[in-house]
Amino acid sequence: MSGSIRREGDYLVIRLPVREVHGLRVALQPCSCRAAKSKATAGIREKLDKGLAKALFTKPTTKAG
Repeated sequence: MSGSIRREGDYLVIRLPVREVHGLRVALQPCSCRAAKSKATAGIREKLDKGLAKALFTKPTTKAG
Protein backbone atom coordinates (compact mmCIF):
# COMPACT_ATOMS: atom_id res chain seq x y z
CA MET A 1 0.00 0.00 0.00
CA SER A 2 1.44 3.35 -0.99
CA GLY A 3 0.11 6.72 0.04
CA SER A 4 0.41 8.58 3.30
CA ILE A 5 -1.25 9.12 6.64
CA ARG A 6 -0.67 12.34 8.55
CA ARG A 7 -2.21 14.23 11.42
CA GLU A 8 -3.84 17.62 10.87
CA GLY A 9 -5.14 18.95 14.17
CA ASP A 10 -7.85 16.57 15.42
CA TYR A 11 -7.94 14.60 12.14
CA LEU A 12 -5.86 11.87 10.53
CA VAL A 13 -5.69 12.39 6.78
CA ILE A 14 -5.25 9.27 4.65
CA ARG A 15 -4.14 9.74 1.05
CA LEU A 16 -4.47 6.63 -1.06
CA PRO A 17 -4.10 6.15 -4.82
CA VAL A 18 -7.45 5.29 -6.41
CA ARG A 19 -5.95 2.12 -7.94
CA GLU A 20 -5.39 0.74 -4.40
CA VAL A 21 -8.86 1.41 -2.96
CA HIS A 22 -10.34 -1.96 -3.98
CA GLY A 23 -7.44 -3.86 -2.42
CA LEU A 24 -7.84 -1.95 0.84
CA ARG A 25 -11.58 -2.59 0.90
CA VAL A 26 -10.99 -6.32 0.37
CA ALA A 27 -8.34 -6.40 3.11
CA LEU A 28 -10.65 -4.70 5.61
CA GLN A 29 -13.66 -6.98 5.04
CA PRO A 30 -14.59 -8.95 8.15
CA CYS A 31 -14.09 -12.68 8.00
CA SER A 32 -15.55 -14.87 10.70
CA CYS A 33 -14.12 -18.05 9.21
CA ARG A 34 -11.08 -19.78 10.64
CA ALA A 35 -9.46 -20.31 7.26
CA ALA A 36 -5.96 -19.06 6.60
CA LYS A 37 -5.94 -15.40 5.63
CA SER A 38 -4.14 -14.01 2.60
CA LYS A 39 -0.63 -12.77 3.37
CA ALA A 40 -1.18 -9.91 0.91
CA THR A 41 -4.26 -8.61 2.71
CA ALA A 42 -2.60 -9.17 6.10
CA GLY A 43 0.27 -6.98 4.89
CA ILE A 44 -2.15 -4.22 3.86
CA ARG A 45 -3.88 -4.33 7.26
CA GLU A 46 -0.51 -4.25 9.06
CA LYS A 47 0.75 -1.26 7.05
CA LEU A 48 -2.49 0.62 7.63
CA ASP A 49 -2.38 -0.16 11.35
CA LYS A 50 1.24 1.01 11.69
CA GLY A 51 0.58 4.13 9.62
CA LEU A 52 -2.45 5.06 11.70
CA ALA A 53 -0.55 4.51 14.96
CA LYS A 54 2.41 6.58 13.76
CA ALA A 55 0.18 9.44 12.56
CA LEU A 56 -1.92 9.34 15.71
CA PHE A 57 1.07 9.95 17.96
CA THR A 58 2.84 12.58 15.88
CA LYS A 59 2.63 16.28 16.56
CA PRO A 60 -0.44 17.75 14.83
CA THR A 61 0.18 20.10 11.91
CA THR A 62 -2.03 22.82 10.59
CA LYS A 63 -3.31 22.58 7.07
CA ALA A 64 -1.80 25.21 4.81
CA GLY A 65 -4.04 26.88 2.32
